Amino acid sequence: MRTEELIDCFRADRTGKRAFLQLQQVRHMHPLIQENRQAITELSRRYRVRSLEVFGSAARGTDFDPATGDADFFVEFSPSSDGASLRAFVGLQADVSRILGLSVDLAEASAIRNPYIRASVNRSREVVYGA
Repeated sequence: MRTEELIDCFRADRTGKRAFLQLQQVRHMHPLIQENRQAITELSRRYRVRSLEVFGSAARGTDFDPATGDADFFVEFSPSSDGASLRAFVGLQADVSRILGLSVDLAEASAIRNPYIRASVNRSREVVYGA
Protein backbone atom coordinates (compact mmCIF):
# COMPACT_ATOMS: atom_id res chain seq x y z
CA MET A 1 0.00 0.00 0.00
CA ARG A 2 1.35 3.41 -0.95
CA THR A 3 1.69 6.00 1.81
CA GLU A 4 0.17 9.35 0.92
CA GLU A 5 2.59 12.22 1.16
CA LEU A 6 2.18 15.72 2.50
CA ILE A 7 4.06 18.64 1.05
CA ASP A 8 4.37 22.20 2.28
CA CYS A 9 3.16 24.97 0.03
CA PHE A 10 3.64 28.64 0.66
CA ARG A 11 1.00 30.94 -0.73
CA ALA A 12 0.98 34.73 -0.66
CA ASP A 13 -2.03 37.00 -0.71
CA ARG A 14 -2.59 39.36 -3.64
CA THR A 15 -0.25 41.99 -2.27
CA GLY A 16 2.48 39.43 -1.73
CA LYS A 17 3.09 40.77 1.78
CA ARG A 18 1.59 37.97 3.84
CA ALA A 19 2.27 34.34 3.36
CA PHE A 20 0.87 31.33 5.09
CA LEU A 21 1.73 27.68 5.24
CA GLN A 22 -0.71 25.21 3.78
CA LEU A 23 -0.40 21.45 3.84
CA GLN A 24 -1.47 19.90 0.59
CA GLN A 25 -2.13 16.20 0.16
CA VAL A 26 -0.50 14.70 -2.89
CA ARG A 27 -2.62 11.93 -4.39
CA HIS A 28 -1.34 9.11 -6.50
CA MET A 29 -3.59 7.54 -9.10
CA HIS A 30 -3.24 3.81 -9.53
CA PRO A 31 -0.08 2.91 -11.49
CA LEU A 32 -2.17 1.10 -14.12
CA ILE A 33 -3.74 4.43 -15.08
CA GLN A 34 -0.49 6.37 -14.79
CA GLU A 35 1.34 3.86 -17.01
CA ASN A 36 -1.33 4.15 -19.71
CA ARG A 37 -1.74 7.91 -19.48
CA GLN A 38 -0.24 8.60 -22.91
CA ALA A 39 -2.62 6.18 -24.63
CA ILE A 40 -5.56 7.67 -22.70
CA THR A 41 -4.41 11.15 -23.75
CA GLU A 42 -4.41 10.09 -27.40
CA LEU A 43 -7.94 8.69 -27.03
CA SER A 44 -9.08 11.88 -25.31
CA ARG A 45 -7.83 13.95 -28.22
CA ARG A 46 -9.47 11.64 -30.77
CA TYR A 47 -12.82 11.86 -28.98
CA ARG A 48 -12.42 15.63 -28.46
CA VAL A 49 -12.47 15.44 -24.69
CA ARG A 50 -11.93 18.66 -22.79
CA SER A 51 -11.14 16.95 -19.50
CA LEU A 52 -10.94 13.46 -18.09
CA GLU A 53 -10.56 12.91 -14.37
CA VAL A 54 -10.29 9.70 -12.41
CA PHE A 55 -11.95 9.54 -9.00
CA GLY A 56 -12.60 7.08 -6.20
CA SER A 57 -10.29 4.22 -5.35
CA ALA A 58 -8.53 4.29 -8.73
CA ALA A 59 -7.55 7.93 -8.06
CA ARG A 60 -6.41 7.24 -4.52
CA GLY A 61 -4.37 4.29 -5.72
CA THR A 62 -4.09 2.88 -2.21
CA ASP A 63 -7.24 0.76 -1.99
CA PHE A 64 -7.84 -0.07 -5.65
CA ASP A 65 -7.78 -3.71 -6.78
CA PRO A 66 -7.84 -4.04 -10.59
CA ALA A 67 -8.87 -7.69 -10.30
CA THR A 68 -12.17 -6.82 -8.62
CA GLY A 69 -12.76 -3.11 -9.10
CA ASP A 70 -13.54 -0.69 -11.88
CA ALA A 71 -12.12 2.72 -12.66
CA ASP A 72 -14.43 5.72 -12.39
CA PHE A 73 -13.89 8.77 -14.58
CA PHE A 74 -15.52 12.13 -15.08
CA VAL A 75 -15.52 13.26 -18.70
CA GLU A 76 -16.25 16.62 -20.27
CA PHE A 77 -16.36 16.88 -24.04
CA SER A 78 -15.37 19.99 -25.98
CA PRO A 79 -18.45 22.07 -26.78
CA SER A 80 -17.39 22.55 -30.40
CA SER A 81 -17.33 18.82 -31.03
CA ASP A 82 -19.87 16.15 -31.63
CA GLY A 83 -18.34 14.67 -28.50
CA ALA A 84 -21.44 14.72 -26.36
CA SER A 85 -23.01 12.13 -28.63
CA LEU A 86 -23.76 8.68 -27.32
CA ARG A 87 -21.34 7.20 -29.86
CA ALA A 88 -18.40 9.24 -28.50
CA PHE A 89 -19.35 8.54 -24.89
CA VAL A 90 -19.63 4.77 -25.40
CA GLY A 91 -16.59 4.67 -27.68
CA LEU A 92 -14.37 6.44 -25.17
CA GLN A 93 -15.60 4.18 -22.38
CA ALA A 94 -14.92 1.02 -24.42
CA ASP A 95 -11.48 2.17 -25.58
CA VAL A 96 -10.28 3.23 -22.11
CA SER A 97 -11.58 -0.06 -20.72
CA ARG A 98 -9.68 -1.97 -23.42
CA ILE A 99 -6.44 -0.10 -22.69
CA LEU A 100 -6.68 -0.61 -18.93
CA GLY A 101 -8.01 -4.15 -19.14
CA LEU A 102 -10.76 -3.50 -16.64
CA SER A 103 -14.27 -2.14 -16.41
CA VAL A 104 -14.57 1.65 -16.74
CA ASP A 105 -17.44 3.87 -15.68
CA LEU A 106 -17.79 7.32 -17.27
CA ALA A 107 -19.96 10.11 -15.90
CA GLU A 108 -20.31 13.84 -16.23
CA ALA A 109 -19.46 15.67 -13.01
CA SER A 110 -22.70 17.64 -13.22
CA ALA A 111 -24.63 14.37 -12.88
CA ILE A 112 -23.75 14.16 -9.18
CA ARG A 113 -26.23 16.42 -7.46
CA ASN A 114 -26.05 15.15 -3.87
CA PRO A 115 -23.69 17.56 -2.07
CA TYR A 116 -22.35 14.90 0.30
CA ILE A 117 -21.51 12.47 -2.48
CA ARG A 118 -20.04 15.32 -4.54
CA ALA A 119 -17.81 16.37 -1.62
CA SER A 120 -16.63 12.79 -1.15
CA VAL A 121 -15.87 12.38 -4.86
CA ASN A 122 -14.11 15.75 -5.06
CA ARG A 123 -11.62 14.68 -2.39
CA SER A 124 -10.22 12.00 -4.70
CA ARG A 125 -10.48 13.57 -8.17
CA GLU A 126 -7.30 13.63 -10.21
CA VAL A 127 -6.83 14.95 -13.74
CA VAL A 128 -5.77 12.36 -16.29
CA TYR A 129 -6.23 14.63 -19.33
CA GLY A 130 -7.01 18.30 -19.75
CA ALA A 131 -7.09 20.07 -23.09
